[in-house]
Amino acid sequence: MNLTNNIDEMFNDPSEWHSFHDCIYEVNNQSLSCERLRSVFDSLPNNIQSIAYAWGLSDSVFRDEASVFLRKENKK
Repeated sequence: MNLTNNIDEMFNDPSEWHSFHDCIYEVNNQSLSCERLRSVFDSLPNNIQSIAYAWGLSDSVFRDEASVFLRKENKK
């Protein structure tokens, strides 16, 4: 399976992207659509994205790493 199919599968599974949504909501207090969440995902560094590819968007390590990265970005 290539990465495009993998990311499509992740974002087609509501339980996966809802977990990512909650992570983003905790960081910036905004509710984003699935399409916007995918844009946020695309902006994450490859090493953080690779955790999601391996374990899913609901993985606690992925959500923690994404949260730390996005909080740092918000402070810039």
